[in-house]
Amino acid sequence: MAQKFKKSNGICRVCNKYEETQQHLFHDCACLCNLWEQISNLIKKVTGESEITILLEQVLLGCSSVANVDNAKIKYINMVIFNTKWVIWKNRNKAKYENIKQTPSDMIRYVKSECRSVAKCYRRNIKELQTYMEKTLHIM
Repeated sequence: MAQKFKKSNGICRVCNKYEETQQHLFHDCACLCNLWEQISNLIKKVTGESEITILLEQVLLGCSSVANVDNAKIKYINMVIFNTKWVIWKNRNKAKYENIKQTPSDMIRYVKSECRSVAKCYRRNIKELQTYMEKTLHIM
C-alpha cells in the first residue's frame, strides 16, 4: 500500500521520456502521436465537418466555437475531447499505480467505442446525447 502512494519523479508514465505536463500528457506525448489525428477523423465522419482539426487549445480548454458549426456538433466535439482525455488519464494512472500500459491502439479502440455510443445518441437526437452524458459521465 505504501508503494501505491510513492511520489512521482515527474517523468511521463506513458512514454517514460519527457516531463509530464498537461500539454505533454494530453497532446505532445510521442506514444499518442496519431491518437488525436484519428480522433479528428472520427469527429469529421460523425459530424460531417471536414475542416475540423483538434489543436492543442481545444485539447486543453475544449472547443467553444468553430466557424459555421452548430452548437450540437460543438457539444459532441467536446464530448469526444473529454472522453479521449479521460482514456489518456486512466492509461497514465494504470501505468503509474498498476504498472500496466495500454498500447495507443488499445486506447484508440476504447475511445472510438465510447464515441460510437455517443454518436448513436447524437444522430438520433441531441437530447439523448445530453441524457447519455448525464447518466454515464455525471456531467452537465
